[in-house]
Amino acid sequence: MSQDSKRLKIACIAQLLLGVMGVVASVVCVVIAYYVVQAYISIAMSVLAIFEGAQSARMANKPSAARQTVRFANAFSVIFVVVLVSMGFVFGGLLGMVQSVLIVIFEAVSCAIMTLARKVRIKEEVV
Repeated sequence: MSQDSKRLKIACIAQLLLGVMGVVASVVCVVIAYYVVQAYISIAMSVLAIFEGAQSARMANKPSAARQTVRFANAFSVIFVVVLVSMGFVFGGLLGMVQSVLIVIFEAVSCAIMTLARKVRIKEEVV
C-alpha cells in the first residue's frame, strides 16, 4: 500500500470516528432537548458521515477503486453543504451553531478524502 493510500485510509477512518462522536454528541442533545429538530438532523448527518467513512475505507483498500471513492465523497460533500446552508437559514442558536461546526468538520474531511483519492487514482493511472 502506497503512502497516499495509507493517508486516504486514515482520512476515511477519521471520518468514521468523527461520525461516531457526532452521533454521541447528538444523542446527548436529543436527551437534553428532545423537541429540537436540529438534534435529529445532527444524528442523520453523523450517520451519513459514519457510512461515508466506512464505505470509503473499504474502497481505499483497492487503489483501482479510487475513482469510486472520489464520486462517493463528492456526493456526500454536496449533501453536507446543502444541509449546512439550509440549517444556517432556518435555525439559529447554540445548538444550530454546534451542528454547523459538526457539519463543517464532516465537509472538511470529505474534501480531504476526495483530494487523497484523486492522488491515489492519478498515481495508479501513471503506474
